[in-house]
Amino acid sequence: MGSSGNGLQTLLQLHLATDASAAYNLPTVLTLLSSEDLESSPHITKWTTRINALIHSKDTGARWAGIVLALESSKLSRTMLLNSSQGWITTVLPMLSRNEYTIIWKAVIRLLAFICLSTSNLSEFQRTVVTPNVTKFSAALISLIEKNVEDELKALCSNTLAGIVPLYPNLHRSLASKLSSVSLNMLNGTPIGTPAIIVSSASKLHACLHTTGGKVGSAALWRKDVGDTISFCLAAVAALRSTSMPEGKAYSPLADPIVDVALNVDKLQCGVTLLSYLLRSTVPRPVPVPVHSIVRLCIELTKVTEKNDAGSEVDPHRRNMENFVIPHILEIGCTLLECTAKCVKNRMSPYMTTLLNIASYQLEQPTPLIYRLPFVKILPPLLSSTLPPSDPLLAGRLIKAILPCLTSLLSEKKPTDDQNRASSSSKKGKKRVQGYEGDEIFKAGRDVLCGSNVEAEVILAALDALQCLLRVPNIPVYLRSLSTRLLISILLALQNLPATSVSRDLALKDKILIRARNCCIEVIGGSSSVLCTSLPLVVQTILRDESTSIDISRTKDTRLLDLMIHPRLPPLVRSLPSLDSITLCKSNESKDEKETREKLGLDSNADDAISYESKRNEVQVNDTSTTQGIQQNVPIYTHQIATGVVPVVTPFNSRPSSTGQIDVHMEVETTQTFSSQANNTAISRVKNNEVNITTTNPATTQQTNIAPRANTIPTSVAESIQAPKVTPEVRPTVPQGQQPPMQSGPYTVASDDDEDIEMPELNLESDTDPEE
Repeated sequence: MGSSGNGLQTLLQLHLATDASAAYNLPTVLTLLSSEDLESSPHITKWTTRINALIHSKDTGARWAGIVLALESSKLSRTMLLNSSQGWITTVLPMLSRNEYTIIWKAVIRLLAFICLSTSNLSEFQRTVVTPNVTKFSAALISLIEKNVEDELKALCSNTLAGIVPLYPNLHRSLASKLSSVSLNMLNGTPIGTPAIIVSSASKLHACLHTTGGKVGSAALWRKDVGDTISFCLAAVAALRSTSMPEGKAYSPLADPIVDVALNVDKLQCGVTLLSYLLRSTVPRPVPVPVHSIVRLCIELTKVTEKNDAGSEVDPHRRNMENFVIPHILEIGCTLLECTAKCVKNRMSPYMTTLLNIASYQLEQPTPLIYRLPFVKILPPLLSSTLPPSDPLLAGRLIKAILPCLTSLLSEKKPTDDQNRASSSSKKGKKRVQGYEGDEIFKAGRDVLCGSNVEAEVILAALDALQCLLRVPNIPVYLRSLSTRLLISILLALQNLPATSVSRDLALKDKILIRARNCCIEVIGGSSSVLCTSLPLVVQTILRDESTSIDISRTKDTRLLDLMIHPRLPPLVRSLPSLDSITLCKSNESKDEKETREKLGLDSNADDAISYESKRNEVQVNDTSTTQGIQQNVPIYTHQIATGVVPVVTPFNSRPSSTGQIDVHMEVETTQTFSSQANNTAISRVKNNEVNITTTNPATTQQTNIAPRANTIPTSVAESIQAPKVTPEVRPTVPQGQQPPMQSGPYTVASDDDEDIEMPELNLESDTDPEE
């Protein structure tokens, strides 16, 4: 407060003069108090005396203020802690056994816990002050828990015991059985549900009780606790799946289905939380972990479905209740599986095939998103903590199951379109709907891509899972290509969309783009040469969201910068996908990739706008001569193209001109198209093996059907023919008074410069390229 040492004097005279003012001005005193005042002030004795007076006061507010000031002074001054702790413990410890307000109990527990935990390195202080009182303190905390006080006080007592017992295990050996019964009573479950704060604190307390057995017996106690917890969870699962078990193994409950199902769900939640804390606890000596038993429990939890194997003679109300809690069971199972994978790591590799098969099966089912969300979230920790799966088909199944979760980001149809279409088709929808100015403000939330929090969580989890799946070295090439195309499409589609069109959460767009960029960077991040070709993507990835500064604390960004600045660093020990393996066009995709894309529903909505042209899939070239009345129709079947996932439509429309000019109308999907007004020809890639040429004349009608053999017209026709230099107007050279001959060979056209240009002849009967 002040460097002259008068800070404590000011606080004592103005803020702590009376008991009432001490409680009223306590926030101000805590703000102004500093360590310099307690170390250098000559009024430290008066300060200590005033705190002791407040602690012994009859006023509840003054006692609370004195205990809080004692705790804050102990944190700021080590000397004051060592000199005054003995007296404070003697004064405040009996308060835990008296009827006091909850706020007094909380302040006393925090003060005594700080004294016991912060002086563990002072052996003499421990022997004279802490050791005689720590057992009394723990017994007082146990009595407070057994009094069924409020949940926050129970959690505080349990967390305090969880911190004290590992530091003084020998002193708590006599209280081990009592501590175990108290913690297990809180974890026994209730039909109304145990609060999460109680479950967490009680599990943390019970997970540290094995330390009371010493270095020799702690491992056996830990193993016994793990086995009992697994049996407890399996019993809860059997009770929750009584109507789905085969006959002979069915569970016969005696209680009301509503009460029994709710009770067993809470038991399962408490048991899994306790097992997670036991896996994360510390054991003095190495102990074998029952991985097989834990994985078996995880399989029982994650394979739950609505299919019933029991007979029809079951209670329908209980079956409905058990089906209703399936999402909770799946979420609990995935939570335990994630914790187990992080704790035992590669020791779960033998069970990866079974676990990933279950995850892929659950993701492939047409269930709501709430059912699939836990399995999408479990894939990153499961794949990162263990060895990659050896079966490429397994990773392919997971990718196929995850990709549809990302298609909503590429949807161009608003959610209100279906509603508007349904209302217009009804009889009442024929009435004119009145629109008012400003209605779009109230309907803005309906036009977002992610309408709910569950959809947003699924998309974010799917991007994280896809990044881990792309690290698997032996996934099929067509799935890697399809995944890369989808990521590129997401980056291109969301760049220009406002954040309000993506979700109600304005931060969701940046989260999606960050994850998509990270996936793309990991695909190309093999060497400095590849990264330098994608410099804009690298810069966008390493920059922060709302600034231009670089967060060097992130190791991933540091690795990218090192690869680009120091090109002599060795590349990653993995094979990068070749350029040919990533297909960016529909025309180049393989059969497997096309079938997978169509099966997963990754076609763009733009196909609807060109459905007529897509169904016809042909080009009509009309040759109309006003003088002679000649018309030629040549249908040429073309091939489709798509950049990323969205198809590109390239229209070519020519304008009508004077006599002798061809009227060309082209609106096709083609990769290479050559259109010329001079030779009245449109050349494109041929898809089918049939070309129909129809020639109509007022005097003579002739139709020619040519059915060449396979690959009669090569693909390289369009590439081999050079476009002639022509002028905007083309007039055929025909003698006066004669009709132009109907020929497909070389002919002569006249330009404004009176130069003769020979056009090539298309030989439909030969496989060789035409000569120019």
